[in-house]
This record gives sequence, C-alpha cells and structure tokens, in this order.
Amino acid sequence: MSKRTAIYCRVSTKEQTTENQKRDLIRYCEQRELAIVEVFEDQGVSGSKQNRPALDAMMAKARLGAFDTVLVWKFDRYARSTTHLITSLAEFQKLNIDFISLNEKNIRDGTL
Repeated sequence: MSKRTAIYCRVSTKEQTTENQKRDLIRYCEQRELAIVEVFEDQGVSGSKQNRPALDAMMAKARLGAFDTVLVWKFDRYARSTTHLITSLAEFQKLNIDFISLNEKNIRDGTL
C-alpha cells in the first residue's frame, strides 16, 4: 500500500515561487509511488513564524490522521527555528508520521 503523503512548500516573499520545490517533491513521490494527499503552500510567509496558514492546515489534518508522511524540500522550508523543528518532529513521531526532507538526511522515528 502506498504511503499517504502531504507535501509542504514555503517561500518567504511574494516574488518567489514554490514551483521548483513542488516539482521536485512531486517527482520524488512519483518515483517512490507515494500517494500525494495534498500539497500545502505558504507563499510570502517567513519561516520564523510558527503559525502559517498552510502549515496550520497541514498540522490540523495530521492530527486527524489524513496522511502517513510529510515531505519537504529542505528543513528550512518547514522551520527556521531548531526548536520549532524539534517540537514538530516530536509531534509527528507521536502521530506515527514520517518526516522526509528531500535535500537532507531523512528523519524517521525521531532519529537522524
């Protein structure tokens, strides 16, 4: 059975686009036969903010069990604060959700 996957993309200015991130992440899912549940995109939102519209929506759906995996392009697209990243990873672990960064080492079961 294919893992249900949520993609999260973020750029910090309105002049930037998430298209490159999204393209790479969709390709990753296609190559591994991961089922994309939804693509969440925050555009023009600083990564230093823990509350972002698309991130908040994704976390709400994570808590409802809507997917098994979160896929991001890089850690800093998800969080700019180590504390925010670690807190989120702990919550994903409790929810039994894998967190994958395309450009960094994958994190599973709370270990690097």
